[in-house]
Amino acid sequence: MMKSTTLFALMVTGGLALAALAQPAAEQDKTSALIAELKRQNEQMTAQQAVMDEKIDTVAELVRQARIFAARSGGRGGAR
Repeated sequence: MMKSTTLFALMVTGGLALAALAQPAAEQDKTSALIAELKRQNEQMTAQQAVMDEKIDTVAELVRQARIFAARSGGRGGAR
């Protein structure tokens, strides 16, 4: 998921950079500002994705431990 989001953001940024080359100076300033904003948003999304991945890993580990304890106590489901 993170790779596709990052790839998409890079593609959009690259497209805007190419569009900036064919524009007048005033338009280039606006485009440069947009590119900077996209880069900032991409950095934010990357940081948020890292936090989400960490939380998912924590939940997965808790589920794994719960299955182990359930199997030891004779509960249904058991460890796989």
